[in-house]
Amino acid sequence: MAKVESELYVEAGAGGARTICGSGNTAHVWTDQSELQALSPRRLQLAPRPDTVQKDHVTLQLSVPAGTKKVLEEKYGDKLPTSLTAVLQACADPEMMLLNAVDLQRLEERLGAKPKSSSELFGMLFQLGEEVKQSRNDYERLKRQQGVRQGNIGDGVVVDLGDWMSKGVAKAADSGLSLEEFLGKYLRDSLENDWIAS
Repeated sequence: MAKVESELYVEAGAGGARTICGSGNTAHVWTDQSELQALSPRRLQLAPRPDTVQKDHVTLQLSVPAGTKKVLEEKYGDKLPTSLTAVLQACADPEMMLLNAVDLQRLEERLGAKPKSSSELFGMLFQLGEEVKQSRNDYERLKRQQGVRQGNIGDGVVVDLGDWMSKGVAKAADSGLSLEEFLGKYLRDSLENDWIAS
């Protein structure tokens, strides 16, 4: 008897996937893939899908070094055309900026870590900006305090707390204020409420 081959198809249904025979023979149905593989079915070599161009897209031919092509194919595989299209679209942005290995090394030296993406780079720069802002505020506060200690405060006054200095700092910290802010608030409240006897 001549051997007859038929194509097999995978059919998905509510009860799960099953493999059926293309000849229509209802006896040739497999729900267990191990049983089907035990029959050693011959695998057909499918023709590769033709390259298609998306709507509003055109074909762009580029010449690149052979080594570059090999690395890109190893890195992206079948997703290489899609990945390159996304990169080229980004390059078309007039404000597009590329960072090479040297730029990343310099960023790592300044930031203490190498960003793995543009989002991570933004986060690192944002944190650095906040730290710089806090340092400036601390510097201005210390400069004002230094001016008070030296008596260089214009129309202000110099208050010598003496042995009460540490207690004043602790009270200010409990209120979430600097010593300068705490003393100024306490003095204003005292004057407004006539807590200070004449």
